[in-house]
Amino acid sequence: MKHSGDGGVGTCKKVMVFIPLTLALLLAGCSRNTEPAAYVADVVVYGEGYQAFVCYFVLADSLGRETATDGSVTLQVFQEQWSFDEGESSELIYQTTLRAHQEDFQTATVGQGPFKRKRLIYYVGRILYSQFFEFPTSAVGTVKIDFRTNDGRHLLGKATILFDTD
Repeated sequence: MKHSGDGGVGTCKKVMVFIPLTLALLLAGCSRNTEPAAYVADVVVYGEGYQAFVCYFVLADSLGRETATDGSVTLQVFQEQWSFDEGESSELIYQTTLRAHQEDFQTATVGQGPFKRKRLIYYVGRILYSQFFEFPTSAVGTVKIDFRTNDGRHLLGKATILFDTD
């Protein structure tokens, strides 16, 4: 049996270099993308409790990767009306503006079953109908997000909401 004579020190040095390098690569892979946002990738709204809903949105960079960036967020809620006489109309019933910071974005697991996945979201929060300018009389509405980047670009997104009007 041939022996190298280094007592296994050469192998030990390779392992000692390999472990920190692997750890550094893993940590780099977990870092948050902070490239400039190019568009609102998703707006999610769903009912939570009686006469309330939750809203969050996702931003993406020009390559479609979810990203976190500073800016301001204007959230608007419209109730949609339709009649034979007037056709379709929208009425603003709620609006708020928030300041968003990179660190406010959080990784969250969303969806269920085969649709379960991790997303980088900005959680707007739970909004009560009692905060609206007026109570919705229509069953359908639209939630619009206008994310204004620090360089002045407007990134728009929207989602449909079903109001709990009884």
